[in-house]
Amino acid sequence: MTAIEAAEKPHRLNIVLPEMTVERINALRRKTLAASNTEVIKAALRTYAALVEQIADGNRFYVSRPGEGQFHPVTFVFDVVPNEEAKKAAAA
Repeated sequence: MTAIEAAEKPHRLNIVLPEMTVERINALRRKTLAASNTEVIKAALRTYAALVEQIADGNRFYVSRPGEGQFHPVTFVFDVVPNEEAKKAAAA
């Protein structure tokens, strides 16, 4: 089995989630027309990974509300080690 095949092989993960989180996943499934809760979680993880990489590169995110014409910074509720700091730490 190649590394790619091993990475693509499905793995079952059992987790316990609070009811509010399950309701949030179900609401996202309906809103995005996802085929399953698994698809919602997979999409969320891909999005989270992309955000982390962008933030680690020093990029910032802004939102423009309809009719305002102004951009407002988006605040995320997680910390990210900047890529330059991560490189320095790995080299040490």
